[in-house]
Amino acid sequence: MNGFYGRAATGLQDSSWAVNKNVARIGTKGEQKTEALLNGFGKKAAVLHDLRIPIPGFKASVDHAIVSGKTAYQKRSRP
Repeated sequence: MNGFYGRAATGLQDSSWAVNKNVARIGTKGEQKTEALLNGFGKKAAVLHDLRIPIPGFKASVDHAIVSGKTAYQKRSRP
């Protein structure tokens, strides 16, 4: 299952979360830069981007996660 899955910043397409369009653009670029960096681990681990949390009425996602063996690492965004 090694490789990379999903695309960073797909959950940011609706910029209603941001104060303005410039903030939305900065957030999107940051996630995409992190995606490019983390995809380098794809040969040794599963790298997952923009994981939606499937809870009705709850809108959130995990930006990036790396799974290798029995260990999972998560990059957490700050609101």
